[in-house]
Amino acid sequence: MRHIFRATSMLVVTVGVLAYGSYLITGRLPWQGISFKNQPDIGLPEMPSLPKIKAARQLVYKWKDADDIWQFSSEPPADDLPYEQLEINPDANTIESVSIASEEQAPVKPDIKIPSEANGNGMDLPYLPRGVKKLMEDARSVQKALNERAENQEETVDNL
Repeated sequence: MRHIFRATSMLVVTVGVLAYGSYLITGRLPWQGISFKNQPDIGLPEMPSLPKIKAARQLVYKWKDADDIWQFSSEPPADDLPYEQLEINPDANTIESVSIASEEQAPVKPDIKIPSEANGNGMDLPYLPRGVKKLMEDARSVQKALNERAENQEETVDNL
């Protein structure tokens, strides 16, 4: 059984290598030149274009109830509450457009003020030179503590 599997695997790999080598030399796969003249055309059929159906506009009523909550319905409120009649166009774009600043309008630079030393609670900000120095010192002390811990663990294991 193992010999059959190995022989089959070797045959598949050999065919693949030969086909790829042929492709590298000629630029075509070996079976690309074969034509099947007697084969029927099995392509997908042409799909007829479907008529565009326009959705009907819909009337919606909007009002505030006694609890001052907005209500929407396809029928006006039963009470004598003031309501607004809205007509919804299903073909309209429901996403509001974004206005793009023209070339005449200069882009506004954000007014960012970076405090010179501290952020108010006595802690240095990490992007200031003093904060970066403190950050590096803290990283070195953590590395030193981790190295000491690793050495203690190695000594404990050696003493077992």
